[in-house]
Amino acid sequence: AEELEMINAVSAAFHAKDKKVTVVLNVNGVIDTTAWSDKVDSILLAYMGGQETGSAVADVLSGAVNPSGKLAQTMPASYSDVPSSATFPGTDIDGDGLADKSYYNEGIYVGYRYYTSFNKQVSYPFGHGLSYTTFAYGNTAVTSNTLATDGKLTITTTITNTGDVAGKEAA
Repeated sequence: AEELEMINAVSAAFHAKDKKVTVVLNVNGVIDTTAWSDKVDSILLAYMGGQETGSAVADVLSGAVNPSGKLAQTMPASYSDVPSSATFPGTDIDGDGLADKSYYNEGIYVGYRYYTSFNKQVSYPFGHGLSYTTFAYGNTAVTSNTLATDGKLTITTTITNTGDVAGKEAA
């Protein structure tokens, strides 16, 4: 609650001066952003950049480097929508206050498979990412389809940077 009040106050103060507000998330996993994401202008997920995280974030925020990454995980709209939320972190069997037994009840429905299969809304889907430029996809074709025999499928496409800023695209 205190963090939300702080974000609201900072955001309101900066927006009153016509300033943009960017939140940099230096976290190692998925978090719920729904309570405050509409109060800020942008969110940068630094994720796990190691000792050069600060330099990389400064380069992206200054525009020296174009952000080209995509989310490797889906960010849920609510923690209660996470399939393991009802059983995490597990059960304390011996009464020491620590979980002794963990439950993996998701089966194959982990990450985007769960949200897609059960039609759950998400804040940011697997593969989401923004850029300072734009890209066009063309000449997309299935060039090899041996799914029936060895389970392989090859798709090719041409990706063209159609913007004014150098950048990379992860298809």
